[in-house]
Amino acid sequence: MDNYKVVNIEGKSIHELDKYVVEISKLRRMIWLGTYVNEELGITKDKITENFREFDEEVRKYREYIYDIKNFSSFFIVLDNDKLVGYSIVKHRYHRKSIDTLYIDNNHQGNGLGSILMNRMIDKLGPSKIYVDVVSYNKKAMCFYEKYGFSYSKKHRPIVLERINPKIYVPQIRMIRI
Repeated sequence: MDNYKVVNIEGKSIHELDKYVVEISKLRRMIWLGTYVNEELGITKDKITENFREFDEEVRKYREYIYDIKNFSSFFIVLDNDKLVGYSIVKHRYHRKSIDTLYIDNNHQGNGLGSILMNRMIDKLGPSKIYVDVVSYNKKAMCFYEKYGFSYSKKHRPIVLERINPKIYVPQIRMIRI
């Protein structure tokens, strides 16, 4: 853990994320391809790849997303010798608090980084209800959230892979920590 550094970025310091958006986009794509494939549901690597934009466009769109949510979100990035190996996003909008994203590079999982990010997010969001939407067949993520007091709430809207034809719906469930 000596080489790891966790950085909290929010509000006016959002421009600090600019230098990591390419790495964030790469990590996001890698996690999707490694986690969300489900042949039974027709969610193949090819379909997920097809859903992503050209990489430069994906980076541009993700940068826009980050700037769109900056006023009601906090970003945590994990660096290993200045290389991004994980990140998370929490949203605290109105009275609703949620975990938007928690990704750790596969090569760095099992080192406690997910736990560090989870504790930082919980500290940031405080003792109120916290929501997270999880792909319904991502058992590893569901078990992880259960360790932190999350329980199943209900099915939730699916993630729509909309840039492919026909569209594919990735099922999600909502978990809540009270």
